[in-house]
This record gives sequence, structure tokens and C-alpha cells, in this order.
Amino acid sequence: MNGRSRFSRYKKTAEPLEENRDRWLLTYADMITLLLGLFIILYSISQVDQNKLKQVADLVRGGFGLGESFFEGSNITLEEDPLLQPRTQLYRFWERISYALKKMKEKTKLFIGINETEEIRIQVFAPSLGEGDFHPDEDIDFTFKKVAEVAQGMDVDITLRVQVPYAEQAGQGFRNIWEYNAHRAGLIAETLAEKYGISRERLSVQAYHGFRKLGPEEGPSPEIKASQERIEIIIRKRGKEE
Repeated sequence: MNGRSRFSRYKKTAEPLEENRDRWLLTYADMITLLLGLFIILYSISQVDQNKLKQVADLVRGGFGLGESFFEGSNITLEEDPLLQPRTQLYRFWERISYALKKMKEKTKLFIGINETEEIRIQVFAPSLGEGDFHPDEDIDFTFKKVAEVAQGMDVDITLRVQVPYAEQAGQGFRNIWEYNAHRAGLIAETLAEKYGISRERLSVQAYHGFRKLGPEEGPSPEIKASQERIEIIIRKRGKEE
């Protein structure tokens, strides 16, 4: 009896398990569920929410310093937005010069931006712009080289300005602050022409009567004003008025 009992147990364990022929239904059901989710997503994104897309587009433009192109109450569509149209040669110039000056931006020695009229503005922070002859330091030399390289062969005008916070004290012997600031900007223009090979026909200088500080209008300390001493380079399509 014991032998038969052991034999019967052996037979039970040795029998092959019955194959589950319906397992494919689980895979099929999962696939159908995923396809349904995909079609729902495709349908949802095909219904463009103009307001939400406007907010995203404005945030992207703001990150590039372009500002908003939409106005409250306007019926302008995304397709008609001029900032979403194919970019011009000057816009591509801005992309190239921004990449070339990436090192300077990371060192916070330089700001660069482009406005809606595609006017490129570069601000290079540098000390002692109002003293003696102009001698570019390593950072300014690097910036001027990149501007000259990218501007080569392009139809652009370059305007130079200086922002000197102590011009009132330094500009002795000049008729006024305009003349002094124009003289200092002229020295930089001469350097760009002679050392970096930018055509004098493309270069011009502009002068403000006083120092234009960055940030809030409430008067900053002399130390902050001194840190904002800078060269301003304005690049625009040739012949375009400011």
C-alpha cells in the first residue's frame, strides 16, 4: 500500500501543467488601452489653446529679452505674430554673437540682447573708460575680436557709447559732457577700426549728457555706479535709424 501511495504521488507531480491559452488577451488589452491613451493625447494637443500657447511663447521671448508681441484686446494669431516668423540675417547674427560671447556672459562681464526691431545691444563692463588712452583689457579684447569676426561681411552699422559715472569730474577741458563722452567713445571706435579691422564707414559714436545707471532710479552708491561703468555697442541693419 505504501508503494502504491508513493507511486500515485509521483504520477500527480509528473503530469504536465495545462497551458493557459488565453494569456494573449492580457497583452492585447494592454495594447488597446495604450492606443486609446495615445489617441486621446493626440486629440487633446490638436486643440490649440491660444491663451496658454501665448503665455508659453511670451515666456520664451522674455528669456531672450524680446518682450511680448501680443497686446491686450488684439486679435492677432500665432501665425501672424512677427516674432514667430522666419528670422532675418540680423537675428542670426545675434544668435552667433551670443554663442561666441558665451564665456563673457557666464562671467557676468557682458549683457547682450535683441529687441523687437532687431537692434542688438551689447554692454561690456570695464573700468577706467574715462581715463587716459584707451587700452582694451583681456575681456574687452576677446569681445571686440568676436564682434569683428561675426560682423565681417555683414551689412550692419555699429554705434558706440560709453557710460562713465565720473564724467563730470574727468571731463575738464571739454565744453560739456556730450563732447567728453563722444571723445571717449571715439577712442574706442578708433581702436575697433585700427586693431580689429572694422570699417570706419560702419562705425559711429553717440554721447549722453549724463551717466545712465542700470536698475532702479534711486541713486545707487558710488561703488555700484563704478561697477556699472561700461561700453555699449549697438548693432543694427545698415542705414536703419535709431
